[in-house]
Amino acid sequence: MTAGAMVRQDNMLAVWPSNYPSETILDVFTYAGAPGAYSLTKGGGGGIWWNDNDSGWSISASYVSANADNGNPNRNDRPAAGSGINDTTGGIGTDAAASNATAQIAYAQDQWGIAAAYSYTSGDNGAGIYAGNATPLAVQLSRGGTTNSYAVSAWWAPEDTGWFPSISAGWGLNDVNENEDIDLIDNATSQSWYVGLQWEDAFVEGNVLGVAGGQPTFVTAVDYDDDVNQSDFVADGNYAFELWYKFQVTDNISVTPAVYYLSRPLGDTTDPADPLFGGGRSDDTFSNFGGLVRTTFKF
Repeated sequence: MTAGAMVRQDNMLAVWPSNYPSETILDVFTYAGAPGAYSLTKGGGGGIWWNDNDSGWSISASYVSANADNGNPNRNDRPAAGSGINDTTGGIGTDAAASNATAQIAYAQDQWGIAAAYSYTSGDNGAGIYAGNATPLAVQLSRGGTTNSYAVSAWWAPEDTGWFPSISAGWGLNDVNENEDIDLIDNATSQSWYVGLQWEDAFVEGNVLGVAGGQPTFVTAVDYDDDVNQSDFVADGNYAFELWYKFQVTDNISVTPAVYYLSRPLGDTTDPADPLFGGGRSDDTFSNFGGLVRTTFKF
């Protein structure tokens, strides 16, 4: 059991359902394929879990409010300018709280495991996905109400290092329900997925090779409120890839050159001349290819 003024969602899970490293190049690959369900919300809250080491089964449940440090529990229904998020929010378990409640059931052995999770998130109060793990449209619509998120993730690792990599994969589904005070959507659906491969002791003992691909959270269906008067057409897909190799220079220093590619990071809002919502969009595309060298010091 854990409780405190500053806790994080994943710290209260009996199992983190991925073998792909937390030190990813692109943040989107940090969430076991489901940024909606595994949003890593941080704030005041608590959690409990049960883990049967003999059988491998575990159950976890947690609650976190990202704005628990705000002592005003009253909700201001006027969004802050340009944000779509209420500008006066706070508390734990209140209408104004940036809440994230998560339940997970998992089965894990030494070399593999699988987990399913459900998460309830108050996106209209600022919790949940953000621009680093979702398209702009997915983020905007998530701010229109509360979200029920579902995730299935699994991983496998070879018994010995060699030619076979560890494999991690995950998929997430998010259903956004309207907030009657915002009147943007009736409902919306978004999804995400990823596959990550990692070779330990690649070419040289201590070095690691990794590659991952998938789709950050993107809108697959939307039903706008009648007052919005926009088409329900949506084409929000975007693919993300990364490739990296970590040189373990010393016990405390590593150097990781990497490349990454985003096929359409702005998704349905790629062309700024197009309508913000609905149909009438052009076929314009915008992609991003980049490289970097990351040096990590640990003491």
